Amino acid sequence: MLHDPSMEGLAEPLAEAARSVARTLEVAGFRGWIVGGAVRDLALGRTPKDVDMVSAAHPDRVIELFEHTHAIGKAFGIVLVQVSGVDLEVATFRTESGYSDARHPDRIQFAQSPQEDALRRDFTCNAMYLDPLNGEVCDPCGGLQDLSDGRLATVGEPRDRFTEDGLRLLRLARFGAQLGLEPAPGLLEAAALCADSLSAVSPERVRAELEGCLYRGAPERALEILAEAGLLGACLPWLAKDEALVSHAREVLARLGPAAAGPAGWVACLVADGEDPGIVDARAEALRFSTSERKSVIRSAALASRWVQLGAAATSLSARILATRTDPWRPAWDLARARCECQGKAEDLEVINALGSWRAGLTPEQLHPPQLVGAKELEAAGIPRGPRWSELIALGEAEQMDGKLTTSEDVPAWLRVRAANPDGSAGRQDAP
Repeated sequence: MLHDPSMEGLAEPLAEAARSVARTLEVAGFRGWIVGGAVRDLALGRTPKDVDMVSAAHPDRVIELFEHTHAIGKAFGIVLVQVSGVDLEVATFRTESGYSDARHPDRIQFAQSPQEDALRRDFTCNAMYLDPLNGEVCDPCGGLQDLSDGRLATVGEPRDRFTEDGLRLLRLARFGAQLGLEPAPGLLEAAALCADSLSAVSPERVRAELEGCLYRGAPERALEILAEAGLLGACLPWLAKDEALVSHAREVLARLGPAAAGPAGWVACLVADGEDPGIVDARAEALRFSTSERKSVIRSAALASRWVQLGAAATSLSARILATRTDPWRPAWDLARARCECQGKAEDLEVINALGSWRAGLTPEQLHPPQLVGAKELEAAGIPRGPRWSELIALGEAEQMDGKLTTSEDVPAWLRVRAANPDGSAGRQDAP
């Protein structure tokens, strides 16, 4: 249901900050407008998390008018203004032209009106303006009507917008999925003709946009739009090679639901069920994941493929604990469940559900039992310092978990056996 964009939908700190900025601009002879995503969200009945504003005031004038500012993009006319602890981006109306690198404008000129400013924006739903002082809405490109019709349309000719900035191709999928909008007639075909523009987008920005698809709305729909527009080859090429892979990934994402907003969703996009989980590392690297993000995704992929094995009767308690005690065990569990549901493997699903419930009930003491075998005990047993120490400490912890080593009094005899038999820890086939 579409709403009239209104300041009533804004959280009070944001609303008051926007009014304060608009009042200061008004005194100086300028009219300030809230623009873009905040106006769109208000029209959709959603609560905006932040607010961007725009006016005819030159960035130098904005800096003069406000006490706390930071020129975060002065060349583009963008100044960060802090009012009562709230940060707002305040930009200058502008026009853009000459996108020779398919990403950034070659020429920027400051403008005087929202009607001029709107023509540089990507989609009509992002080209709406709201006056925070009187509630007037300026909608020069028909964004409200497009929202009412459930349509995602570009400002002007789609091929012009997509060749200007290749990132808009990914935003097509993200906005379509998150907002529940259908691409306007001809939009997907235009996107397909402009797929080469994505080559100008950095892997980091590609990853960020894909992450936005996973974190809100319907990621399975975003993947569908990318496939329909022929864009997967430029951003997720391993999926593009087979329609069945795309279909399976979409179904997994749909079953993940909110759990898609994290490692589980990324794994669903990076590696198919049955593929070697190790391939995730190279694909995450191609998208420039941070080290911590890459490790999280790699671990989730590896663990997701092991849940049924961990639930086997022959698997020791310690192997289950050691495999799942480190985060992110939960995303891996969610992913394993979603995959089983897609494949209709009822027996495997029962095993996975039972194992996940068991894991969720483990206490901190069960996950990390008080150490019985440590440096003090190894020294007392006369075992020379070296790699063997780490092996014995790890083995001692595992046997504590399995109930084979229960008290400190048992440790000296336990160590004597292993000191006499250096291969005493061999043969643990269920170790993680």
